[in-house]
Amino acid sequence: MEQYILSLFYIAILLVMGVIVTAITNKLRLSNVLFLVLAGFGLTVFGLEVFSHEFTLAIGALALILIVLETAMEVDLTHILKNFLQVLKFNLIFFVITTYLLTLFVYMTFDIPGNPFQTLILCVLLSIIIYGSDSSISMEFFKGKKNKINEMLKIEGVISGPIVVVFAFFLIGYLESATALDAQMITNSAFVASAEILFAVLFGIFMAYFFFQLMKHFNITKELSALLILSVAIFIFVITEYLGANGSLAVAVYGIFLRGLTRKAAHKKYFALLGHILFFIIFIIFGMQIEIPGILMWIKGLGLFALFILIRYGCTVLFLKKLNFKEKWYFTLNVAQGIEVIMVMLLMQFYFSELAGISLILSLAFMFFVYSYVSSTFAVHFSHKMLRKSKSTKTIKK
Repeated sequence: MEQYILSLFYIAILLVMGVIVTAITNKLRLSNVLFLVLAGFGLTVFGLEVFSHEFTLAIGALALILIVLETAMEVDLTHILKNFLQVLKFNLIFFVITTYLLTLFVYMTFDIPGNPFQTLILCVLLSIIIYGSDSSISMEFFKGKKNKINEMLKIEGVISGPIVVVFAFFLIGYLESATALDAQMITNSAFVASAEILFAVLFGIFMAYFFFQLMKHFNITKELSALLILSVAIFIFVITEYLGANGSLAVAVYGIFLRGLTRKAAHKKYFALLGHILFFIIFIIFGMQIEIPGILMWIKGLGLFALFILIRYGCTVLFLKKLNFKEKWYFTLNVAQGIEVIMVMLLMQFYFSELAGISLILSLAFMFFVYSYVSSTFAVHFSHKMLRKSKSTKTIKK
């Protein structure tokens, strides 16, 4: 049998398995992501691992573009302008505190092999992975309903995704270095990173405005409009990444401003089919790459997750003061991780598998991935008791 026919057959297996898993989880009112990963792990028993690293990363990048675009276009620009600074302040401070404390905890608690520099980089990288969250799981069971906490979680997802990608890729660039970073290198890198972020933001705004003005002269169907919006997002991602900036941030800004200009939410029903195909493939393939840790590691990982939850709750109490007690816990527990984190872990697995300590870091990251989805699922299922009922989204002021 020709190799391309065999690969097509394997893709069909992944899609069928994805549909079956999703049908079961929908019946149980659970997110399908974790179960797709576990299904992928189950396939390794049969030795099914035929996809190249390049194919996996390309599919992952396309899935990343789609979910960032869809999430950004679901967020009301008016709501962002009213609450963005508050959520941004929360996220930046939460990111700094989380990275510092969890890096220290992992470095002191776990015996990570390798030279001190690489060990430190790996600990910081794990802390960044832990910080990343995706609000899509909390949105899954709120179709057609708006809630101020869920809107804040959407904004957090738009902010945290690019932060994870920017800083994680920055550190991955130093993983194979044997010498520590000096002050001059850190300063130069920070300046370059700031310039890249500024470029991504400006490019995203420019492309949204250009696309909006261009489409005023054409009359096309909604299906073609959705396809064109996605195609432009892919173009933005590729150009931005090629120039060394952050593609996911540029796509997020493009989606947010395009939503503000057109006053239309994402073309969700047109994105849905492609989204399902990509998500099924990438999360199942991710499951095929993991190794299930032992029981002792799960216990240690639970301690790491508990520390993270305490840090997040503390930041929520300090910076989101207008939320009541139950709402603060709902916001705290919604920490499910998404495609950005998966992309970082796959890159680490594919290109640094021989690096000392990488196996332990990836095991901890996977355990946190599991715990985060359990936590978010708990919050979602008890949301009717944790969230105040409201007919419309209200602005939260400090």
